[in-house]
Amino acid sequence: MKNKASYIDGYVHQNANLLAQYGSFTKEIGWMNGKMGIAVFLYKYARIFSNENIRLYAEEIVNEVMDEINENISLSIEKGISGIAISVMYLLKNNYIQEEDDDILVEIDNFITANIFANIDLKADDYFINLSLNYYATGLS
Repeated sequence: MKNKASYIDGYVHQNANLLAQYGSFTKEIGWMNGKMGIAVFLYKYARIFSNENIRLYAEEIVNEVMDEINENISLSIEKGISGIAISVMYLLKNNYIQEEDDDILVEIDNFITANIFANIDLKADDYFINLSLNYYATGLS
């Protein structure tokens, strides 16, 4: 049984290292295939394996994501601002980031509100997803 556990631990550590490296090079900032998803994984990894360096790196990635948000970002959950907001809410709820960081949600909410009707390619699903997101975001503040 120990060999199986060692194998799994080794596999997890190897993947964490690969994701950390990928996080440094990817231009994608979204939740599904980008920096935000990597940050969520690294926060969880850092907590499980008590790795402060990885936690600090995850924090750095979240800061990069926030700095890279601009008017061209999608509103989608997978690649855009909605997925980033859901990730931030998850990190707050599970105490990966501090409560004063909920100012991030205010910034995201303002961004979504300002851009939701200006987005020509907005689908009905995206509109309702963002309305729900705004409802939950205001419940956290």
